Amino acid sequence: MSTKKFFIAIIIISLLIPYITNAQIKISEIMYDPDGTDTKREWIEVINTGTTDIDLNTYFFFENNVFHKLVAQDVSILLPGEYAIIVDSIAEVVADYMGYMGKIFDSAFSLNNTGETISIANNAKEIINTVTYASDMGGSSGHSLQITDGQIITAMPTFGSVNKTQSESQEEEKEEDDSSGETSGGNSNTSSGSTHIQQETILKYTPSADFKVDIGRDRIVTLHTPIQFEAHVSKDDVSPKFLWNFGDFNTEKGKKTTHTYEYPGTHELILEAKAKDYKAIDRVQVKVIEPNLSIVQATTTIAITNTSKKEVNIGGFTFVFSDKTSITSPVNTIIAGGGTVHLPNDSLKVLQSFEYPNDEIYQRFDTI
Repeated sequence: MSTKKFFIAIIIISLLIPYITNAQIKISEIMYDPDGTDTKREWIEVINTGTTDIDLNTYFFFENNVFHKLVAQDVSILLPGEYAIIVDSIAEVVADYMGYMGKIFDSAFSLNNTGETISIANNAKEIINTVTYASDMGGSSGHSLQITDGQIITAMPTFGSVNKTQSESQEEEKEEDDSSGETSGGNSNTSSGSTHIQQETILKYTPSADFKVDIGRDRIVTLHTPIQFEAHVSKDDVSPKFLWNFGDFNTEKGKKTTHTYEYPGTHELILEAKAKDYKAIDRVQVKVIEPNLSIVQATTTIAITNTSKKEVNIGGFTFVFSDKTSITSPVNTIIAGGGTVHLPNDSLKVLQSFEYPNDEIYQRFDTI
């Protein structure tokens, strides 16, 4: 090889290296044994740890010696630092995590409850990331295995968001240390300035509780849209009473509940669980957004464009036509920021209104 060709080859290789080394998809969370039946409800979370966008539709989930294809529910491009969920059944898993607005990919697999080795492979079916798990690591009774910097912990699932950094046992030890400086008159950790009326520190899990309660991650929800919430308790033999405070002057009781926010804004959702003399508290933020949509009726389609920069979920929204018929959007119909979806209208029906899931009018089309 001539000196000139040698240097050209070096330049080409050095230009390619960043794309090869930075474009990394890694397994970050494993839910192999959800509460109740496992069938169709297991899932894998992955993260793009590189610096370039990745089309996850070209990758494979490798399990039980099979390369499983990945099919995006909507957008297949995973941005740097972005998470995605791989499921065996979108409908089943989404029903467990209502309000999730991240990226989700359909596949076909069944995870072994006793443990196994799972991997991610690139479009050439080359293994690029592998995790081996076992049942003695935890991850049962509604908990997941979460992988951060090569360390595997067991904790309540984060499902498409940043993993927890400590296992539940480590959190308990830390909370005991933190609470050792408290007096009976109040909480020494006052720097956060919590507005909760009670003295208990509103954390993920109240330190003084004999059990723990978790309601998941922060939510982004759409105005006038019913959202499902469910409490997860750390002990199977505890049956507490639950009180939800949705942060909009509405409360509800029960382990599972549905709530509709009527005004946009950020709300503090607080759940109190009481059993005998013990109490556990969890808290998340619910950001309620008003969609910015442009709806245009063409000859054989109705085009719905999300004019904002953030994705919006129009699941449950209804198209009402002048002949009194209607079409309701399927659950989790998500439009990416700046994206457009088309509703076929081959029968050329005239659109009369577009309505929220609770029948509030989003837009009328009286002039059409």
